Amino acid sequence: RTKSNGQQKLISPRVSSALTQPEQTRSPRSSSTSRDMKSSGNSPSIPMPKIGGNSSLLSQFGMTPISHSDPSITLHSTNSVELQFQICKMVDFSFDLTYHQTLSDLSSRTPLNNLNQRLNASDYVTIKPNGGFNVIFALNLPKPGVYTFTIYAATINPRNDVQLKTNGHTDLPAVYTYLLRYV
Repeated sequence: RTKSNGQQKLISPRVSSALTQPEQTRSPRSSSTSRDMKSSGNSPSIPMPKIGGNSSLLSQFGMTPISHSDPSITLHSTNSVELQFQICKMVDFSFDLTYHQTLSDLSSRTPLNNLNQRLNASDYVTIKPNGGFNVIFALNLPKPGVYTFTIYAATINPRNDVQLKTNGHTDLPAVYTYLLRYV
């Protein structure tokens, strides 16, 4: 079942009992600073994340992109895309959808204020379990432009506790980031 903060827990047949904490991009949901900035409307420009998958973490979490192995996707005449992953472990998901600019903004090369916006992902993204070994992230983009969709994940121990914890907050490492162009 989907939680209101955009996280999803899925159970699959194999469970990992150990998880090392790699130095990777972490879910901004865990940071009180980013929550405070988002709620106050004074968020600074959001940098473009590294596009593609973290092969080490994908392997560690038993995740494989099935539908779109190329991290750069162009959508023509539709605002919808379903990103399907195979999963082989119990995984806790979180995700972010960020609107970076319109395609015309890219061609003009004119610097614009507040160009990048982190969207409320739960308004535009649905997680659909698809059997015991697959999960689908269904995205409906609100307007034409350039987006990044980042999937964060961590394995769950048998008590259903997320295994990565820092300063009392759960930090999920980024495992895959897609660059989406909706034209």
